[in-house]
Amino acid sequence: MLGRSFTRADDSPGSAETVILSYGYWSRKFGGDAAVIGRTIEVDGKPRSIIGVMPESFRFLDQTNPAMLLPAKINREKTFLGEFRYEGIARLKPGVTLQQANADVARLLPIVDRTFPPPPGFSLKIFEDLRLGPNLRPLKQQVVGDVGKVLWVLMGGISLVLVIAIANLANLLLVRAEGRLQELAIRAALGASRGRIAAQLLFESLILAVCGGLFGLGLAYGALRVLVALAPQGLPRLNEIGIDGSVALFTFAVSLAAGLLFGSAPVFKYAGAGLGIGLRAGERSMSESRERHRSRGVLVIVQVALALILLVSSGLMIRTFLALTGVNPGFVAPAEVQTSRIAISDAQAPEPERVIRIQEEILRKLEGIPGVSSVGLSSGVPMDGFGGNNPIFAKDREYAPGALTIRRLLFVAPGFFKTLGTPLLAGRDFTWSEIYNKVLPSRSRFFERCRSPRA
Repeated sequence: MLGRSFTRADDSPGSAETVILSYGYWSRKFGGDAAVIGRTIEVDGKPRSIIGVMPESFRFLDQTNPAMLLPAKINREKTFLGEFRYEGIARLKPGVTLQQANADVARLLPIVDRTFPPPPGFSLKIFEDLRLGPNLRPLKQQVVGDVGKVLWVLMGGISLVLVIAIANLANLLLVRAEGRLQELAIRAALGASRGRIAAQLLFESLILAVCGGLFGLGLAYGALRVLVALAPQGLPRLNEIGIDGSVALFTFAVSLAAGLLFGSAPVFKYAGAGLGIGLRAGERSMSESRERHRSRGVLVIVQVALALILLVSSGLMIRTFLALTGVNPGFVAPAEVQTSRIAISDAQAPEPERVIRIQEEILRKLEGIPGVSSVGLSSGVPMDGFGGNNPIFAKDREYAPGALTIRRLLFVAPGFFKTLGTPLLAGRDFTWSEIYNKVLPSRSRFFERCRSPRA
C-alpha cells in the first residue's frame, strides 16, 4: 500500500536491514502515519528501515496475520544439505503443468547435492542414498487440505434432508390440490387450459420455494456469524467464509429446482383432463381414491427410505466420533495447557550456551507464576505441525542404498512430558545437566532450531 516490496538486494546477506509492516501493526504502532517509510525500528536487536506497508486486505497463506515481514537472507555459504525447514512457493508459467514442474525439480535435485556440503558428521552418500524426489502440489491443497472431502460428506447429508423435505412438501401439496379439485375443475370448465392450470400450480410452488430459500439464507447468515465467533479448529481461512453473490445464486437455483420437483406432483396429478370428473360427479370414485392414496404412499415410502439412510449414516458418524474421543492423544486435559512461541535473536544470545540459559531462566520464571503447575519447552507441540525431519542411522553399521529412513524429531527440555501429562513407560525425563554437558558440545547446530521453541 505504501513504499516498495523487497528486492534481491534486500535479500542478500550483508545488505541493509529492511522490513515491511502489516496494515494492522502500522495502524497500531504508528497511527496510520503515511510518512513512516524510511523510519527505523528495532527488530530482534537490529535496526531495520521501513520500506513498505501491506494493504489492509493482505492475509498470509495460513490466514495468520503477521505484524511485519522480513527478508529471508539465506546465506548460501552457511547452507548445508538437509535443512528442510523452509517451504517454497512458485507460480507456474502459462502452459506449464504440475507434472512438468515436478520433472524440472527432479532434474535440479542432483545439482543441489553437488552445490551444498553435507552437515558436519554427515556424508554426501547419505543424502544420495535417500533418493529424494519432487513433491509439488497445488497451493489450495497445501492451505485448505482435505477439508473439502468432509464438506462434501456434509453436503450429501444436507441433500438427503432436502430430498426428504421435497417429498414431504409434494405430499402436502397433493392433499391441498385434492381439496381444490372442485375449484380447478370449474377453472377448466370456464376455459382454462391445462397449461394455464399447471402454470398456476407451479407458480404457487415456486413462490413457496423462493420464500423458503430466503428464510434459509437468513438462517445461514446468522449461523455463519456464530460459527466464526466460535472459531472451530479444522476450518481453514475461517474469516474468509461468507455469503456472497455466488452463494445467493446457488441458493436461488436450488430453491427453484426444489420448487419444480415438489410442485410437479400436483401438476401431473390434477392439471390433466380428469378435472372434468370432479365437476360432473362431485365425488371421488373408488379407483381414483386408490390412485391418489397410491401416489401419496409412494412419497411417504421415499421419505421413510431416505430418512432411514440418513439415520444409519448419522449413527455411523456418531459412532466414529465417539471412537475418536476415546483415542489417547498422548496428553491430558488440553484445556489446561497453554502454549506460546518465544524467539531469541542472535543479538540477545550469540552463543548456544547463552540460548540454553535464557530458556531455562524463562521456564523457572513461568514455574513461579501462581496457578502454574508445570512448564516445558520443545520445538513443537502435538498436532501443531512443527518439528524437524532427519535421517536416522547408526554410525557403526553400513546401510544399503535407499535403506536410510527419515523420521520426525522433537527437541524437548525437562518437564515437557509432565506438562502434557504424558507418562513414561520406562526410564526417566531429561535433566538440564545432560543438556549442558552432552548435547551442547556435540550438537551446537541444534540450538539454531531452538531459538523459536514452544513454551
